[in-house]
Amino acid sequence: MCRVRQAAASGASQARPWASRFFLLGGAHGSFGQSLPQHHLFSLWGMYHIRVRSIEQRFRERTLAAEKLQRSLAYLSEAQSISHTGSFGWNVSSGEIFGSEETYHIFEHDRAVKPTLELVFQRIHPDDRDLVQQTLDHATEAKENFDLEHRLLRVI
Repeated sequence: MCRVRQAAASGASQARPWASRFFLLGGAHGSFGQSLPQHHLFSLWGMYHIRVRSIEQRFRERTLAAEKLQRSLAYLSEAQSISHTGSFGWNVSSGEIFGSEETYHIFEHDRAVKPTLELVFQRIHPDDRDLVQQTLDHATEAKENFDLEHRLLRVI
């Protein structure tokens, strides 16, 4: 411990309390053993900078990923608009339905209207309703994804 106190006192006397470089290896039951040689040591200040750089790098990576996702969503939205194809998701446990902008356009629903299965079934062609209901029932029982094409009624 004497070397640690000497290093701390030396750093404090030079008005650089974090510049003293030492590292103790912890032993069992909270006892401390030997200190590492100088060339293996690091400063607490240096570790702070490494941590800040790491956080900054992760922030930049997340920002770039968010920008890439936004760009991808914009391309998807444009492609769906051009092809008149919508996409939607359905949370079976909560009953929540959410969809793309083009899905709302296809169903001719206002974005402010919260979609429900009842609203969706009103727009399904009567000859396709049984098939759609059977597919939904099977998917919820088997907990599987499904892919289904069916006809929609136009609002007149």
